[in-house]
Amino acid sequence: MCSNLFAPLKLDLRQATDLWPCFSQGWSEVRVIRFEHSPGRGKAGYTSDYSAFDLAIYGLSTEGIR
Repeated sequence: MCSNLFAPLKLDLRQATDLWPCFSQGWSEVRVIRFEHSPGRGKAGYTSDYSAFDLAIYGLSTEGIR
């Protein structure tokens, strides 16, 4: 679900920036959207639960701070 919702925004950062105020106040621009994946899904050395679909959104604040 994470990929389905955010992959189109990763390809269109302008649209992500337009939607960003819906998610967080004080941010002015989305710069990067990154997806996390685990090469060892299901292995005890990792999460051991087969989940590996997290997301990080990097942006600039209204003051220009990353």
